[in-house]
Amino acid sequence: MKNKFINVLKKQLDDNVSHQFDIAFVELSKTDVHKSITYGEFYKKVYKLGEQLIQNGYQNTKVILYMSNNIDSIINLFSCFYANIIPIIKSYNTDNIEIDKYVDEINVLLNNFNKINYVFLDNILYEKVKSELNIDNVINLNNICPNDLIFECNDKIDNFDFVLSTSGSTAIPKCVKISIDKMFSNILFDNNLWEVNKNSKFLNWLPISHIYGLTSIVFIPLYFGATSYLMKPHDYYDNCYLWIESIFKYRITHTSIINFALNQLSLIDNIGDNIDLSSLQNLSIGGESVKLNSVRTFYNKYKKYNLKFNVFSPSYGMSENSGLVSEYKSDFGQPLSIKVDRKLLIEGKMKEDKYGIEIVNLGQIDKNNVLISSKNGDYYNNDDEIGEVVLNDKSLCSGYLNNNQEFPKYFHTGDLGFIHNDCLYLCGRIKDVIVIRGKNFASSLICDTISNTLSKTNVGINTFITLPDNDDSIYFVQEVLKPLNTHELKLEIQEVIKSYTKYDIPLENIILIKSSDLPKLSSGKLDKITLTNLIMGGVLK
Repeated sequence: MKNKFINVLKKQLDDNVSHQFDIAFVELSKTDVHKSITYGEFYKKVYKLGEQLIQNGYQNTKVILYMSNNIDSIINLFSCFYANIIPIIKSYNTDNIEIDKYVDEINVLLNNFNKINYVFLDNILYEKVKSELNIDNVINLNNICPNDLIFECNDKIDNFDFVLSTSGSTAIPKCVKISIDKMFSNILFDNNLWEVNKNSKFLNWLPISHIYGLTSIVFIPLYFGATSYLMKPHDYYDNCYLWIESIFKYRITHTSIINFALNQLSLIDNIGDNIDLSSLQNLSIGGESVKLNSVRTFYNKYKKYNLKFNVFSPSYGMSENSGLVSEYKSDFGQPLSIKVDRKLLIEGKMKEDKYGIEIVNLGQIDKNNVLISSKNGDYYNNDDEIGEVVLNDKSLCSGYLNNNQEFPKYFHTGDLGFIHNDCLYLCGRIKDVIVIRGKNFASSLICDTISNTLSKTNVGINTFITLPDNDDSIYFVQEVLKPLNTHELKLEIQEVIKSYTKYDIPLENIILIKSSDLPKLSSGKLDKITLTNLIMGGVLK
């Protein structure tokens, strides 16, 4: 039995003959069209390569599949679906192939997951990487030939269809097993918010190996017969304004973005007078914590170009839930944010306060599917109770490939949040809670407060580091972007921490560090393990 997504594509073409001439994907080079493909052409190419994969005996195997934001990669993915091959999806940059990085990544996966049968690469990556890998089962998908041997495509033996690494993964990635059935459930939930149809036009530059990118650049447009414009991530990073130009040039209706990108785009000075963003119907914001100031600053920058405020949709999602958990929609009549007492929130309590900190509304939830876990392990859906967000959603995946264990009925996300008027709000991560003299504090909120307090100085990201000892083992690390008066800066940071925790952190435990010396993961996040080791080793002072 073929993968259900393949059946959806075939049914679209069978039900509407003219649909074969509709454009499925447009691959961009900066803002220009590099190539495009119709739905009819896309299905023919998937069918051809899928049949060749079956004839060569690759069906019902697990493979590492490297993809980029281009049409050929999406054909490779759906050809795997056609042949009941389970791909572990990884992404690569076609313009900057870091050979050592990909070789290390492949070896980590092969060494930790013994059921992987092959590594599937396209022609570009194959030529660069093959000679560096000491394995035989590396396949060039651009060089698959018809085979005289005939293999039947047997029914799939696993209960999942593809695998994604979670965005927070470090050395050994958590690989989430995702089924198309669960994905379809999530897609239908998405469409209640996004209102997609065959006339919709999507644009995305987010990597295809991320659940946020994969759903919004591939799965949702294809499911509803829409058109998806593929922008390369490195084109965006080289010039983020290309995203704005492309929205206008191609009259994009749906797009997605991450909070840091809103900040980048708000700093652009030279915006063409002819730019018109009135075509946008939905601007989904996710992938990381959404900041209301970022949304407002971006809107104020672009509202004169006919950007409507009601298109903003802050969202919350993850690979483990096959995509979205919730997303804000202004049509539902709830405010975009609420104001709560900052000090109480840092202590893990929620109380509305018209002069307090603003927390972004992440959309309405079903209280049977999204719950809050108390410290003693009980689950509840009462309003205004802060605890760990727990999922019992029909889109929830079966588990991780790592340990081959199924997820429990209630999946603990590690996120701190609360429900208010049937809407979800987040206020940090469980792992970021620090304990000072027996009392819990949400360190991420203190970090945000310090960032806002120091906003006029040239500082970057920050974090708390706790060593397994006593109160004096709590450190605060602040990135410094240019030389500053370190003593005054430390005193200012110390005062903010004390105002919320009543704890006088020693000045020597406040570490100011240059950007070039700050250890980060490939995702751009702080490498807290390395930071902790540097502090324990006395390297950072």
